[in-house]
Amino acid sequence: MTVMSGDEDFALVHRFACSFCDGPIRGPYVLWNCHRDLIICATCCGHIKEGFISDIIVCAGIPESRERARRFLKRMKNRRARNTAPRSPS
Repeated sequence: MTVMSGDEDFALVHRFACSFCDGPIRGPYVLWNCHRDLIICATCCGHIKEGFISDIIVCAGIPESRERARRFLKRMKNRRARNTAPRSPS
């Protein structure tokens, strides 16, 4: 991710529009190279800083939570199987 404070790469940015509002890009802006380029203008950064970031964090945590629940249920099933197994007389 690159945060540009001015129009340093104006030739590059001049060809693109904001990925959220389709408005023109002027400094400052965010250029994020992930699976596809996202260019976000300063106005949109201000609008999305609260909700969008927290939504990404929640969404990213769901698979981790599911995996933890799956491992927990597997442990409980194994524990239950050990406790209900027939015991040999001592």
